[in-house]
Parts: sequence; C-alpha cells; structure tokens
Amino acid sequence: MTANDNFTITLVAGSLRSFEGLENDNLSWRFQTGSGPSSGVASLQHLGEFHDNVSRDRLIGLMVGEGGSQYQLGQGEAPVDNESKWRLPLFYPVQVPFELEGAEGEQNVRVWYRQDNGTLLDNRSVTVNLDYSPPIGLLTLPKATNQPTLPIW
Repeated sequence: MTANDNFTITLVAGSLRSFEGLENDNLSWRFQTGSGPSSGVASLQHLGEFHDNVSRDRLIGLMVGEGGSQYQLGQGEAPVDNESKWRLPLFYPVQVPFELEGAEGEQNVRVWYRQDNGTLLDNRSVTVNLDYSPPIGLLTLPKATNQPTLPIW
C-alpha cells in the first residue's frame, strides 16, 4: 500500500451471522492510507470523549504519531534528562495514558522525538483544557401551552 490509496473491504457472503442467526452480507469498510497520525509524520492528539481537547480528569489518553525511533511525553519546555522516560515503540501510532500536572485550566503536553543515538529530532504539542466541573445546560419549558412550536430563549 502506498500513501493516499483508497480501499474498500467487504465481508464474504455468509461470513457474518448475528446471535439471532440472521445473515448480513452487506458489510464493508472504506479507508484511505496515509490519512491518520500513522502516516510517518510527527503528531500528538488528545483522545478526548468529544474530540474537543477538554478533559474532566487528570488522566488522559494521547495518540503519538511517528517522529523518531524513541519518544518522551512531558509538560516542560525540554525533555527530562532520564533514560527511563524515553519510550521505544514497536510501531506508530501508539495510544498512551498521560497524567496532567497542576490545577484546572489549559495545560500544554509535548512529545519529543529522538534517534537511537540520542539526537533530538522534532517535537509536537497539544493543549488540553482540564475542567473538573461538568457542563451546565439550561432549558426552560413553559408549564402548559397550546402552541405547536416553542421558542428558545
């Protein structure tokens, strides 16, 4: 496969049966190579519930794309000078947990890449908004109405 090729995968007829014994022969997936963080590009994504870089928990999920043979995650301006902090993934992208430091508000998380010989390569960052309070939504409905539609205030 080369980058940006389109593919469709379709199940062979009769290969999938539901628990009730019903057949479903119309199941397929479409994808394009090179369209995600695994396309050989340094990248860092927050795997949030709503894809909005907001978290109500200090423990978040991150997707690290390919940028070097080793990577390190942190919240400082430079990687920590500690060999045990460097990760050597078997493949990219990798999904990893990360615990945010500090209090509520915007927090910058960075990934640094390096070669096996220790040469620093590239870095990427993502900003995550840590907000412990749940969202508050208000909707006021009239008690009784004969209107076919209700205005929203």
